[in-house]
Amino acid sequence: MIWAIGIIFIAAAFFLAFRDKDQLSRTQWLALLAARLLAFVLLGLALFEVNIAGVLSSRPKPRLVLLVDGSQSMTLHDGGPESRWQRALALAGALEKQDGKFLFSSYAVARQGIEPLRTGDLSNPAPATDLSRGLNLALGP
Repeated sequence: MIWAIGIIFIAAAFFLAFRDKDQLSRTQWLALLAARLLAFVLLGLALFEVNIAGVLSSRPKPRLVLLVDGSQSMTLHDGGPESRWQRALALAGALEKQDGKFLFSSYAVARQGIEPLRTGDLSNPAPATDLSRGLNLALGP
């Protein structure tokens, strides 16, 4: 259906161009034909609401980074059965399972700096962590 209408538009452009062929030079006639064809193509795109920009552009996936405190205070329980560390690991594990929605990575601030978080590792975090030192090591000089 769309192709048929497109052929009608092109035929109309040629018909209008040949109507004026005797009165114009060859260069003028070709320029007029090109302008009419372009006008008909744009009219067709507008009539059929073609969304070229939506097809050509793609959005990158958003990035989500989780930074978990790795100090001993994370072993405390805040009134629940799980420690802060266990809740942080559960959150990181749930976020890792969100397939395709975003790019996810998780890190823990440890004594040596920032390390990738191992969600399957339930061992207690480091005895003490200097958060500002860990961030400075990660960000560089």
